[in-house]
Amino acid sequence: MDKSNLTLDTDFSQRMEYYHLQGFDHMQLEELEEGLKSGVDVSFYADKKYMFLQMAEIRKGLEQDLDVTPYLDEGYDWYQMREIRRGLKDKLDVSIYLDKNMDYLAMREIRLGLACGIDLTDYYKKGYENSVLREIREAYADDINIDLYVETEYSASQLREIRLGLKNGVDITYYLDHSFTGSQMYEVRAGLEDKLDVSVYCKQDYNWMQMREIRLGLKSGVDTKWYEDPLFAPKQMREIRLGLEEGLDVSGYASQIWSASDMQSRKEKLIAFGKAESDLYNPDSEVLSYDEEDVDISEDGTAEEDYSDVKTDRISIEISTDSMFAYAVLPEIKGETDFTEKEITYALKQSGIRQGIIKEAVDDIVSGKRAKEEKVLIAQGKEPIDGEDGYYEYFFNREIDSTPVLNEDGSVDYSNTVLFEQVEEGQTLAVYHPASHGIYGYDVTGKLIHPENGKSLPKLNGKEITLLDDEVTYVAKITGCIEENNGTITISTIYRVNGDVSLSSGNIKFDGDVIINGNVNPRVTIEATGNVTINGSVEAAFIKAGKDVLIKQGTLGRGIGIIEAGDDVNGKYFENVKIYAEHNVKSNYLYNCKCVAMNKVIISGRKGAIVGGVTSAIYGVEAAELGNRTGLRTELEIGANQYFIEKLRGWDQRIKDLSVKITVFNEELKKLQVKIKLDILKNNPVYQNVQTAIRQLTNEMDEARAKRDAFTQEVAQNATSIGVRVTGKAYAGCLVGINNAKLLLNKDESRVWFREKEGSIIQLLN
Repeated sequence: MDKSNLTLDTDFSQRMEYYHLQGFDHMQLEELEEGLKSGVDVSFYADKKYMFLQMAEIRKGLEQDLDVTPYLDEGYDWYQMREIRRGLKDKLDVSIYLDKNMDYLAMREIRLGLACGIDLTDYYKKGYENSVLREIREAYADDINIDLYVETEYSASQLREIRLGLKNGVDITYYLDHSFTGSQMYEVRAGLEDKLDVSVYCKQDYNWMQMREIRLGLKSGVDTKWYEDPLFAPKQMREIRLGLEEGLDVSGYASQIWSASDMQSRKEKLIAFGKAESDLYNPDSEVLSYDEEDVDISEDGTAEEDYSDVKTDRISIEISTDSMFAYAVLPEIKGETDFTEKEITYALKQSGIRQGIIKEAVDDIVSGKRAKEEKVLIAQGKEPIDGEDGYYEYFFNREIDSTPVLNEDGSVDYSNTVLFEQVEEGQTLAVYHPASHGIYGYDVTGKLIHPENGKSLPKLNGKEITLLDDEVTYVAKITGCIEENNGTITISTIYRVNGDVSLSSGNIKFDGDVIINGNVNPRVTIEATGNVTINGSVEAAFIKAGKDVLIKQGTLGRGIGIIEAGDDVNGKYFENVKIYAEHNVKSNYLYNCKCVAMNKVIISGRKGAIVGGVTSAIYGVEAAELGNRTGLRTELEIGANQYFIEKLRGWDQRIKDLSVKITVFNEELKKLQVKIKLDILKNNPVYQNVQTAIRQLTNEMDEARAKRDAFTQEVAQNATSIGVRVTGKAYAGCLVGINNAKLLLNKDESRVWFREKEGSIIQLLN
């Protein structure tokens, strides 16, 4: 085709054929196709010098009725084009930043500045970074002038803290010092906003992490003097602060000679024994631990007790291999025993026994009650008690049983079927019960045994739910339909019609669930992203749902009715209707329908029949009867039918398209690598964005491959169960197709299971 004859009126396919022959790549052709479909003059960008992302920006401008000529120069990358296009859309003077050498982030700041009434080009020309331009713009929007601080060369992070300090009305002179980093300034500003005495830590001697620990201590009301020393590392400060917040005596470890990990261990020991003295007692007998000051040299240098008058060779101590039990081995002494508590104490000390000593056993040995026993359990450790995991208590039904009621004849009563649960605005949905900390154990030597703390659960995600101030209770923000999936709660609004729907009442298109409490009259369209529930009947209408369709009474399609569902289609009966379900079709009767299910078609009841039409299902069909006595042609397409093939082709095309896009982006990367040195390139935003796009596209392609492979694998695994089960009669005239095999019944068959084997249909007794 001659390009001179190529006009806007030229046939779409001819124009696309022309561009294809001109050698445009796949992605460029997509942009040309999008432009032609939207009716714009694609000649503006029908040039191979543009990469497809540049074409997209020109196309979007044309679709928005903009004059795209300011950015038709291919020297602009697509990010720069986008900023110019957005400026044109907002009716701004884009000539101010029409500069191919200007970074697109600088363009963005100038554009956003123009939108709020400030021209940042003078600042840009002075060489200020994009992040500084952003702070100037944000300050202008807040009616704050930070020019003085910009001119005195504060960094962007410092300017941010100055700007926010001025905005929030704090005295910025506390931290108006070039030697403070932006992070240090933040800690001072945060303290001022909390009305703390920031002079305690507003010093260059502290880094921002140390500042934070002192600020948090001041905020919680503890005596920060324990760790107001720049020689403490931030982690050491933190352990001292946490100990003070627990109400502990930190004097034993608030010293620079202790590492942060040692501090943590001592803190945990203080918490374990300081808060749970009752845990040091055996439930059956009194248990104690001898104080160190009685049996050992204390930390302050106190001399240990004098044992020179004690008989030291009569009692020996045996410790179990796990150090959880200690036994006193007593000599056989005739007559009165003369064991003393001091002698026992010495034996325990010499053996390293410090914890869990059973006072009752000590008293019994001293009194002679246990003198003749070989071994006496004298100390016992305590096993740690693990914390309990956090859990959610839900106050709605998370698993709706939408199974309809079976009638005595085996047919299904859909009248009371429920697809979802409705909640009211303000209703409590869930309460989180936090994980608990474990209780420390110990062995007889006094070594702490760490418990496993309970595992916390993440906060619930969701739509139209809110977390109350108690941080554990979730309530509904709106009245609607609720569902939970892997910790995500979604409440979708409900469109309810208390009566019939007709052309006079209007079609329905709704983001959520639709409930019709009457009938749906001919030529009505109902579309919903959620479920569609119709409590009456449907006649010659178009029904489309993102999830399930439930029609509690019958459906008369008159050859023009269509029902589509992202999950199941359920209904009492269907006549002369086109049905498509991404999952199952369930009914009591199908008559002359074009029915497609990507899983199964299940017809219930002793008289449940498929009569006439074409029924397609990948995983099989179940019914009592197929066809009728008059020999009405009834076709079934099972297994690898045309819809199975189309689904695979769709995935293959998706994978192919993504692969092409990845190739194009990789080529763009190579061009950038040629133009820009590698050390500079790594920090180039365009380069980084291209890399991000490649990663995202690769993930999408891997996901598409995984879904395709899982689908084909599932079909292969179910190959032996795929078929048509007839519990009653299959009449002559029925055509059964499974995979590539077909069988036309020339006589009636009863209670039969049709399957495919080695390219032929076989019949098994059902």
